[in-house]
Amino acid sequence: MIRVAHIGDQHFDAANRWEECQRVMAWIADDVESRQVDLVVLAGDLFNRRPTPAETNAVGDWLLHLAETAPVVGVYGNHDVPGSLDIYNHLESRHPVVFHATPTVHVAAGVAIACLPWPRRAHLLA
Repeated sequence: MIRVAHIGDQHFDAANRWEECQRVMAWIADDVESRQVDLVVLAGDLFNRRPTPAETNAVGDWLLHLAETAPVVGVYGNHDVPGSLDIYNHLESRHPVVFHATPTVHVAAGVAIACLPWPRRAHLLA
């Protein structure tokens, strides 16, 4: 049996209920760890808009916490600014962290994941 955590719409936003957001995200990461999840899938909308440095760092810390337990695979949502998640593909973590901006099939933990980020007009025209 493979345990998959599917999480979406985190909306890290330092201007809106920041402490609550960080508390909930820490609880989620702890829960992923306690359940010994094999794969974490992030369905987009880590942010509401272009992230601030504090938001970028908070998400990086959260992703590192998740990646201590399992590979993390995510896509861009409609609120995620193009390019804003690419930095996380370079995290040095126990398990890989990968975000996709274009449609693809990603295999992790023996699972094929159809990664379908929010379609952007520029990508559709390309």
